[in-house]
Amino acid sequence: MIREWITYIITVPFVTIAPDTVCPSEQDIQNLENEYELHFVRAKEMFNRHYQDIEDVLCFNNKRLNQTKYKIDNIPKYMNQLGAFFSDAPVSRLPGELLYKFQTRKIIEGTNKNQTPPMHPFFDACESVIDTYSNLEKLYENKMAYIKKEFMQNAQSQLIEKKKKLQIQSFDDLLHYVYNALKNDIENRLAHSLRKQYQAALIDEFQDTDPLQYQIFYRIFNDSQCALYIIGDPKQAIYSFRGADLFAYLKGVQQTDHQYTLDTNWRSSPLLVNAINTIFMQNPNAFVYGDIAFHKVTSALPQIQLYLGKDQAPQTPLQLMYINNPDTGKKQLSKEKAREIIYKQVGDHINTLLNLARNNQALLNDRALQAGDIAILVRKNYEARHIQMALHERGIPGVVYSQERVWESRICMDIAHVMAAVADYQNEQHLKSAFTSALIGMNADTLIETTGDSNLWDEWIQRFQHYHEIWRKKGFMIMFRLLLARENVRARILSMPDGERLLTDLLHIAELLHQVDMEKKPGMSGLLEYFNRYRAGEQYTKHESHIRLETDENAVKIVTIHKSKGLQYNIVYCPFLWDGAKIKTKKPFVFHDPDNNHTLTLPITQEARESCKKRAQMEYLAENMRLFYVALTRARYHCFLVHGDINESSSSPLSWLLHGKPCIQNNRVPNTIVDQLNTLIGKMSSTAIEDALNNLARDSQETIQVSFDSWVLPEIDTAKSPVLKDRQTVTKNLSCLQLNQTIDSNWRVTSFSALTSNKTHASEIPDHDTFTKDIGILEEKQPKPGTIFAFPKGARPGTFMHELLELVDFEKADTTQIGLLVNEKLTEYGFDPKWQDTIAALIHRVRNAQLSTNDPDFRFCHIPAAHGINELGFYFQSTIFKPIALKGLLKMFHG
Repeated sequence: MIREWITYIITVPFVTIAPDTVCPSEQDIQNLENEYELHFVRAKEMFNRHYQDIEDVLCFNNKRLNQTKYKIDNIPKYMNQLGAFFSDAPVSRLPGELLYKFQTRKIIEGTNKNQTPPMHPFFDACESVIDTYSNLEKLYENKMAYIKKEFMQNAQSQLIEKKKKLQIQSFDDLLHYVYNALKNDIENRLAHSLRKQYQAALIDEFQDTDPLQYQIFYRIFNDSQCALYIIGDPKQAIYSFRGADLFAYLKGVQQTDHQYTLDTNWRSSPLLVNAINTIFMQNPNAFVYGDIAFHKVTSALPQIQLYLGKDQAPQTPLQLMYINNPDTGKKQLSKEKAREIIYKQVGDHINTLLNLARNNQALLNDRALQAGDIAILVRKNYEARHIQMALHERGIPGVVYSQERVWESRICMDIAHVMAAVADYQNEQHLKSAFTSALIGMNADTLIETTGDSNLWDEWIQRFQHYHEIWRKKGFMIMFRLLLARENVRARILSMPDGERLLTDLLHIAELLHQVDMEKKPGMSGLLEYFNRYRAGEQYTKHESHIRLETDENAVKIVTIHKSKGLQYNIVYCPFLWDGAKIKTKKPFVFHDPDNNHTLTLPITQEARESCKKRAQMEYLAENMRLFYVALTRARYHCFLVHGDINESSSSPLSWLLHGKPCIQNNRVPNTIVDQLNTLIGKMSSTAIEDALNNLARDSQETIQVSFDSWVLPEIDTAKSPVLKDRQTVTKNLSCLQLNQTIDSNWRVTSFSALTSNKTHASEIPDHDTFTKDIGILEEKQPKPGTIFAFPKGARPGTFMHELLELVDFEKADTTQIGLLVNEKLTEYGFDPKWQDTIAALIHRVRNAQLSTNDPDFRFCHIPAAHGINELGFYFQSTIFKPIALKGLLKMFHG
């Protein structure tokens, strides 16, 4: 929780932390701890001394007590548990749940009406223990609240100082610097200079501003010689999560000299505008706060409708589906069950519409309806994913426009598995994860076959070792492009459902990683660490939003409401606007405190959250209303809305509009509005709710249609309506070209290591002495410890030796330089540093070895680096022979 608070404080620095606590003294805490321990010891002694009396009092007077709380058969069990509680406590313990049953207050509450509660001094002792602990707990919480508050406030100032030292500035920092400059400029020279340069300013989308931005403009243009125009719609203030402050807008409006309201809608058709007017006119305080009024508007557009069926019947522009719980034994649907129903209903409805369109029975503006005409607005990213899955199951293209980053793409995990395997190609678990990723594409059977065949497994290790070397020497992107080509990744990804999106995300992620690799040069492990941070959301990069595709325009658009603002769609589905305004106080939340000039406030204690919960819920309801308004007004011609008997939907926007009017007192909405709505609608019968919905449809003059559990659609008549030409499937007779030539495949480029290990497919594998299996030439002997023969064998040691010999300057390197180089490479390749002396001695022997019997000075130490070739490539042409013959030849000459 503290992490969420810190993140919020840093991003929204003008928030006030509540409560304004004073740190209790250590002496006060110590005194209360001593008092608690004293009461605890007394209660323990009293229980041990009067055990039987306490049990007798409760059993003898049991008929006076509530049998649910103090059933006579449970009394002995309670006493035994309490005995164990006290006996296990050599020092005082926190009061358990059981101790609360024995306090005087609880026994009085558990006594039946008109009965005298049983009494015993032990019950009073328990009361003292619990009361003292409650006071102590408050002291602890006050101290912790003080520590948290100090920590968060210091975090903000520390961040500012660190940014200054590192010479880093964000856009928010620029705003703070301008604000502080204006605030501390006693003579107003900066503001005067800006006024001379700009005599007027126009701020669009003013409802999305924050207090800091507003104060900057107010300080500059609050002058009789200047003009400040602010344009905004408070009904569309939906970006509070990123700092936008509705109350900054309302304060700004109060300080204006003139106000004007636009009354013409240039987006939606006349019938749809009338439907939306009807919905919001149901409640005089539609947007909860009296400062935000709903004004009835008219449309400036010609009427366009959706026509369905063989008779081309015009459709009602706003259709509301109310879903009930199919299980009549339960009053309300759970949210999870409601979403499952909605995913299916929306998918089926769109599928039927598009099938009608294919048969020329769904027309919009004299043309067939297309998937690209439709948008589905969601509140949460997981709703978008499930809706997309429902569309894909029905063969309908759907593209998600959400706040998700490309790092959250499905393909991202597969890339992570492959990168981890390339970085650590000897890790079996990493390799298996990479093999079953979408990039490599092994299924379970292929994986079992691969792991069970040692030759096949070694080939894959060689392949990933090769990728490892290319990444290490030439960089991430060259390695990744090679892997995409050799493993046929593009074709494999494109063959998957939504393959074009996955491939685009894959290439996008690779490009972002390449930028990090080039700019920061973090190395292999460093790039993996950056990658994991991006995926976890701990760090962010530029351009990390999903790249749009051309084919997206022809698909159903699935958009978060926040992202849809300012956009418009021909047909809009709003299936998730039924969520309520109930707040859980265990999670952090913010609200604007009306007792503190509507300052944004973050309560950090449980008590503070409970005390301001009702005001926060009222504010949450108001924001939900604005989201509701934005969602409905994205539609140009038709809108499909979902409501229902769903858990916590009693405080949803539509519930407030239809049923909240009786809760308004003296034209004001009370702070307790959410609780009142939950109580009011909880008592309403299903008939009363249906009547309210039908009255809404009646008031709309046939622009709103209400249906229950499903939207009404006509049957598809395939016999009488021709299929649209642009929807017809054209079948072509395709055939493969025949190859009439013979390709000689009886040749191969291989390596000596591969030949001696019975490898049959070793082309393009570096000859780095990878294969260390016994080839039958020598009997296996245990090498002497500490000698070069005891050094590990395999691909990695071979690569280590090759690189070491390539990097040594045999002419100029001395003992110190060789030691440093060996130590560096041993660490890089993960070998024990104890091998340093052994490897260094080997280098010295190679360096000083006599290379010619005729010339004693012909040694590596006498050859300049410029005159040497570190890795000489060569090809030795040979006639056909079998590796077994080579092994036999070597064995024959060995002995």
